[in-house]
Amino acid sequence: MGVSSVLTKMKKADEFTTPYTCMAAIKKGGIETKLSMLVMGLGNFVHGQKIKGLLFLAVEVAYLVFMAVNGIGFIQMLPSLGSVPQEEIWDEVNQVYIYTKGDQSVLILLYGVATVLLTLLMFWAWRGALKSAYRVECLAKQKKHINTFSQDLKSLLNENLYRLLMTPPMIFIFAFTILPLIFMICMAFTSYSKIDNHLMLFDWVGLENFRTLIAERNAELLDTIDNECKHFATVRELL
Repeated sequence: MGVSSVLTKMKKADEFTTPYTCMAAIKKGGIETKLSMLVMGLGNFVHGQKIKGLLFLAVEVAYLVFMAVNGIGFIQMLPSLGSVPQEEIWDEVNQVYIYTKGDQSVLILLYGVATVLLTLLMFWAWRGALKSAYRVECLAKQKKHINTFSQDLKSLLNENLYRLLMTPPMIFIFAFTILPLIFMICMAFTSYSKIDNHLMLFDWVGLENFRTLIAERNAELLDTIDNECKHFATVRELL
């Protein structure tokens, strides 16, 4: 009975294991698979999965364009959170104050965190494209059937239904839970404050906020203990 249960567990474990890993693709893959590390989807395109290969390539191109246009700038500004403050200038003509456009640290932090998370997602997509290229290469060498794009779509309603059902919730969790959570955690390590016009521009302060908070709590605790001791002493004198 014990041996059969162990074999059953081993069979279930085998269902989730795959020989098509990134390390195997790098070590054992052909030239088209290894080039897929640079040009996503190349291995799929070479072995007949042209639409799938072009989709992988489109994802890579979109990411590179985003990084070239905005992403690199967001990452570069993340360590400083901006350096140009908003200034108040008197307009002699209209007799009013006008405000120059300065760096907005809140947006810099938000866009920087989003870019980092997007890069992690891109790395995940890159791994998927590499494993997919290695998989079709192995199937081609073994002269096995390689799914067309339409067959891959149909599989989403059968054996890969769990991927179809889990993708929308994961997107919403990432956009409305993970990203805001990491953003707010990062805010705790900055000098963000609405006092003294710090709302537009602030900087990283490390653990200083936590040191201040602990020091204030300790001071309040010591004041409370001191007051209680004085109160106790006064009551004792009266008795």
